[in-house]
Amino acid sequence: MYTDDDHSYDCHVPSNRIRQALVELDKPWKSKQVLQYFHEKLKYSTRQLADLFGVARQTLQDVVREFDDFNFNPIHGHGTAYHAEQRTLDEYGSGGISEFM
Repeated sequence: MYTDDDHSYDCHVPSNRIRQALVELDKPWKSKQVLQYFHEKLKYSTRQLADLFGVARQTLQDVVREFDDFNFNPIHGHGTAYHAEQRTLDEYGSGGISEFM
């Protein structure tokens, strides 16, 4: 049985099965079981997962795209910068594009 000291990732993992995967797999971020556990059970966002495993978020998205029955869901309220930063012309009232610019 492994402990958190046996893997090189900066996290506490309550599951023996996932802790074993972190220790034994060369690229645990390619494991559906590992990603699903961190995302669904521990509520890690894709950004947190990317930081934890030292890979790009797009890399994780590409890996997950190949899995059946698992997708990343927005954890912290929005999935892209669109929600936080994007504005629409409607926000500028009747001035339309000239007021927008």
